[in-house]
Amino acid sequence: MRTRRTLGKRCCVWGRALIVVIALALLGTPQVKAQEITTLIEFNHVWKYDLSGLELGTEWRTNDFDDSAWPSGPGLLGWEDVNSFNYQPYGWRTGFLPPLSQTVTTYYFRTQFTFSGPPESFFLVASNVVDDGCAIWINGRLAGGVRMPPLFTAATFFNGPALEGQLDAVSLTNFLVEGVNQLAVEVHQSSAISADVMFGMKLVGQQNVPLAIVEQPKSQTALEGDSVAFRVIVSGGPVSYRWQKDGVNISGISSNLTFSLAQSSMAGDYRVICSGPINSITSAVARLTVVPDIVGPTFLSASRDTDFGANSILMMTTDVLNTSTVRNTNNFAVYRVDTGAEVVVTNILYSTAIGVLLRIRDADPNWLSDVDYVVRVNNLKDIRGNLVVPNTEVPVARYWNTNVISPSTTWSWHARYSADTSIYQQNWFRAEYVEDPQFWFTGVGPFCGGALPAPPCGSDCETPIDYQLSPTLFRTTFVWPADLGSEGRLLVSGSVDDGMVLYLNGVEVWRTNVFGNASTVAVTNHAFAVSDSGLCFTEARVPVTSLKPGLNCLAAAVMQPQTANVFDVAFSLVATVQVPMAKLPPSSGAPPTLRVESLPNNAARISWEGNGFALEYVTNLTDNAASYPAGPWIQAPGMSNPYTNRPPSPSRIFRLKK
Repeated sequence: MRTRRTLGKRCCVWGRALIVVIALALLGTPQVKAQEITTLIEFNHVWKYDLSGLELGTEWRTNDFDDSAWPSGPGLLGWEDVNSFNYQPYGWRTGFLPPLSQTVTTYYFRTQFTFSGPPESFFLVASNVVDDGCAIWINGRLAGGVRMPPLFTAATFFNGPALEGQLDAVSLTNFLVEGVNQLAVEVHQSSAISADVMFGMKLVGQQNVPLAIVEQPKSQTALEGDSVAFRVIVSGGPVSYRWQKDGVNISGISSNLTFSLAQSSMAGDYRVICSGPINSITSAVARLTVVPDIVGPTFLSASRDTDFGANSILMMTTDVLNTSTVRNTNNFAVYRVDTGAEVVVTNILYSTAIGVLLRIRDADPNWLSDVDYVVRVNNLKDIRGNLVVPNTEVPVARYWNTNVISPSTTWSWHARYSADTSIYQQNWFRAEYVEDPQFWFTGVGPFCGGALPAPPCGSDCETPIDYQLSPTLFRTTFVWPADLGSEGRLLVSGSVDDGMVLYLNGVEVWRTNVFGNASTVAVTNHAFAVSDSGLCFTEARVPVTSLKPGLNCLAAAVMQPQTANVFDVAFSLVATVQVPMAKLPPSSGAPPTLRVESLPNNAARISWEGNGFALEYVTNLTDNAASYPAGPWIQAPGMSNPYTNRPPSPSRIFRLKK
């Protein structure tokens, strides 16, 4: 993303007056209400069932059918001769006896639940574990199914799942009534030789809520090549989005509309149509103005502690740079903040993906680990020929370590999914989460459980824990000082058997040996299969941006491989947070001194003392003191110090901007 530093100190001269302007913007995100979700039945709901294999016709689906003679049990229900391990994460509670023969191709399940509220406003979603397929009736009417063919009888075979024990979510037609509702499910086998059966369901209702726009998309002005982002915030739902430019549909179909590189052809009026089952609303028009880029490159950061070696400085900039100027070592000078002594830059590497990489001379006597440095940049151009501000100073950050998780830190752990089936939908990875002592226990790592012969990495097991196939959860908290900011990097060391997803304050920051890239943990998440020795990691670097003042939560979900012959779990972790800190020379904050010298032929030479100031001008003063592109102040072309203003250019009023 390209950003412009338009805020800060602005120093200008008009006659002999000096004006300082300081601006501050505060941004916030409003809270919105989406559709409400109501759980109607859980996986452990009690069902009545019939295993006779007889053709029951259609009467068994109705609300007044007498099922008092049917046996009952909580879900999941079934019988599995080979892959029973796959169903343990969902809580297999009722086991059937093996069928007397393989001629049973259809099994019948019935249950009831109570619903209150306006039925017509709900959208139903059923999450099913079924072997092999099923048809679902609500109050005697066919509402949907899993792998259900268009036409079927009790003798019809349904296709089986791609993976034994997978979770299948389907939308159901809403046939709810207020009060008692009847669910009837018909589970079919995939073939005449299939003898196993499994069934469980969780049913939720999403209540449709009328849409209302909480935050309108905002008009904006962007430089060519800048990133642009429009957004709308809507309460209610569910909602779909359709963005338009100048009244014509475009590709945007989410709440955010972004362009990575603004072009003049993108200028126009944008709006979004938000549609829901109850109503549709159209946002206000947001105008995008795209102006030419006449501003020089700006540096966002410089850091010496990089993956490119100790004798390097990595600088990140806002622009694509002119190759010949960025690789010229004469355009970069590195100085010690304390003494002003210069260190030698031997060569420079540059790419838009990596940034500007300065190489420092080996064994330079002024290049020390505990000293602060600043990079002074001159004569650097972007690809449009815009010059960097003369004597731009970029402080070089070095990382300071703060230990947050030690070997003696107490962790809470959870391995009770079978009794606490909603745990993965809770905010277990946030600091404010309240642990239920029925399901959460405490201890000190390393943790180990199951059939683990020995903890990974040669360590001793300090806290034995339970084993489960579904993810085992760990969480701990630490206090973070407010003055250290929200960004840094974690150095994590430890061990895990077999894979792990790591969270900081509810945000996934790292994963190792785990399938997929989803940021939330589900009962079906698994690790890659590994050896019994587990995984060891030492000071893995994890960038983080979600640190917050006060109490923070570091949490981990430990995954198991989806195989029936591995029954062990292990976890240990210590962590250090590294925070970048940089220091500019004391003179950097001093107000500049601007001088104007008259030259022959009505020319004027403008010069100034002070580093990193841009020379801007206007031809007429207005109430708008903003810099280009938001205001009238324009960066002087070919900016240098000193700068010569020659006729026949019009009369100009100049100022310096930090």
